[in-house]
Amino acid sequence: FPVTISKPFKIEVIAKRIAAIIKPKNLGSITSIGSMTLCDKKGTLTIGGSTSRLPKRQHQILFTLAKHAPRVVHQDLIIAALDAQKECKSSDDTTIKSTIYRLRKSLRDAGSDVRIKNVRGCGYRVQIPECEPSD
Repeated sequence: FPVTISKPFKIEVIAKRIAAIIKPKNLGSITSIGSMTLCDKKGTLTIGGSTSRLPKRQHQILFTLAKHAPRVVHQDLIIAALDAQKECKSSDDTTIKSTIYRLRKSLRDAGSDVRIKNVRGCGYRVQIPECEPSD
């Protein structure tokens, strides 16, 4: 879509216009999978009518996985999502694994039907047990 800027203009005005155009469209979006609904802007997780907040790193990983479901999400994409939100000071393999371990526990404790599966050598994916894809 066309964007107009009146002359003379300042560099700050151009920077704001460009940032508005390339701003991620999923910011503040709501994603649902199974019995779970995630609101990225509020950082909330709703399961069976009960709303709670996950730690930011866990929420960002879960939102990234849910947004790409049922596809496999490579670990590099998860690291990029964490780095983009500046929520992860060290984005390494151990950090991601431990965060996903805690996230799985949180989902089980909340009674979610959504599971996070490790796809060896590829990454992770979320799925609902009733519709597990055959490998």
